[in-house]
Amino acid sequence: MKKQRMQIIVLAVVLVVLIGGLLGLRAYNQAQEDAPREPEGEALCSMEADDILRMAYDYEGTRYEYEKVDGEWKYTSDPEQTMKQDKLTTIAAYFAQLTATDKIENVEDLSVYGLEEPARTFSFETDQESFTFFVGNLNDILGIYYICRPDENTVYIVDSKQITVFNVKAEDLIAEEEESDEAGNSGTEAEESGSES
Repeated sequence: MKKQRMQIIVLAVVLVVLIGGLLGLRAYNQAQEDAPREPEGEALCSMEADDILRMAYDYEGTRYEYEKVDGEWKYTSDPEQTMKQDKLTTIAAYFAQLTATDKIENVEDLSVYGLEEPARTFSFETDQESFTFFVGNLNDILGIYYICRPDENTVYIVDSKQITVFNVKAEDLIAEEEESDEAGNSGTEAEESGSES
């Protein structure tokens, strides 16, 4: 009887130790995930997405420009349109976090990278700084674009996602009327139910 009781106590202690270890490991992993990570590569600008007040880019031969008015993104060519704020905020975030995975300095022939006469340009600005970049060739195999600043002979290599994020037309960023109507209707329904009670 004593032997069985001792075995139960030992097993209980082992179980408590295992549970404690598991909880400790989970807490450690969570701490590692929450810890700030150094960005990989070279940051080409340093700002918060909320600091960007204006941004513009070319897509399929058209220049699209947006600006923030009273904290809300507007399409410069048609400021009366209601825009999808989350989508434009995502684009701004990519601009703010623009990072080069590598760079090629002292480039003598920019045409090798499609930057002598770039087909695309993108720019963005805060109340204190402005940035403009030319977009060159896409390397499909590596999934990268070559970009550079105007009047510079340094070519930056960036992940293609940082460029394809603005492969979008303004009309695709206009909030659909149904979304606005649903928001309005839900408010009306709430008022009606309130008046009935």
